[in-house]
Amino acid sequence: MNKTIYSILAVAAGAILAGGCAKEEFSAENTAAEEIILSATLPGDLTKAAVDGTDGTKINWSAGDAISVWGGENNKFILYSGEGTTCASFSGDIRTSTAQYAMYPYKADATIDGSGIITTNVPSIQTVTAGSFDPAAAIVVGTVSGKEISFHHAVAYLKVTAPSNVDGLLQITVESSGGVQLTGDAKFNAVTGAFTTTGTACNSVVIKPASGTFVAGGVYYAAVLPGTYTGGLTIRYLCNEATKRVEKYKSNSAVLTLAPGAAKKLGAATSFDGTEDKIVQLWAGGPFWADTNIGADTPKDYSYNFAWGYAEANTFISYRTSDTYHDAAAENWGDPWRVPTNEDFKNLINN
Repeated sequence: MNKTIYSILAVAAGAILAGGCAKEEFSAENTAAEEIILSATLPGDLTKAAVDGTDGTKINWSAGDAISVWGGENNKFILYSGEGTTCASFSGDIRTSTAQYAMYPYKADATIDGSGIITTNVPSIQTVTAGSFDPAAAIVVGTVSGKEISFHHAVAYLKVTAPSNVDGLLQITVESSGGVQLTGDAKFNAVTGAFTTTGTACNSVVIKPASGTFVAGGVYYAAVLPGTYTGGLTIRYLCNEATKRVEKYKSNSAVLTLAPGAAKKLGAATSFDGTEDKIVQLWAGGPFWADTNIGADTPKDYSYNFAWGYAEANTFISYRTSDTYHDAAAENWGDPWRVPTNEDFKNLINN
């Protein structure tokens, strides 16, 4: 693994380098609320946080980073010191028992049993920025010894390049052609990092840009469950192309094996196996309708609810010179998309 991959994986790996972190001890039992400072370690040079931009290898912790620490219950520990550095501490309260296990990132609904098996979810929809991936999906698990947390990688990564010959790329979907689980519910062993699938399983992962569209030629990472992907993968590129919404796809039948913490380069597609229109004209001469709601991944999904003037469920669009810019569809997908009018719905019913 070269330095570039180390840097990018570190952005979401969820732990810090031990070197230079002061080690402290704390009492074996904490029956009352008491602030505890913990430091976290990962084998090798992998670290969690944000690239500082000065070079390709320096990785720093970010403000707001938080981890789950179990001492009977799921306790939230927040970055205490070390923002902008590679060596940081986390603070939080242990109200019952002794700190035993930990996970990055903090997830309120994550649970653990008496043997250190953590149940959580690898999100099937992930929000990414160029050169990185969704921190919420980059799960690491570990054990607590004294005030030191030793983490293990729990997920692997797919390195995807946005094709340079695709304009208006809105989302990239990678799916297992052999039906192997990529995301969804899983149980992770906090001691070893090994996992077993459970509950809701998904054989695909969707990555979306944090804003706008993907950067042509940009590199993005999707966090997935480790394992052997039999049957190969299919990559789907959803984009706005002129006045149409289309999905281009490319398949590969090669068997892939991904280890925890490793990244597999999928490359950039220069040609496609096919293109599917993602619009439908329901009656002759009528308007073209999208095949999904805004934010949905399948035609049957409800996805978001909107109020007039809101681009997302909780994001207000500031007033501009035209009411077109208060249109959630136009804001999310660009022209010529718009929210249906009352007249559109009347015509839909009549036809």
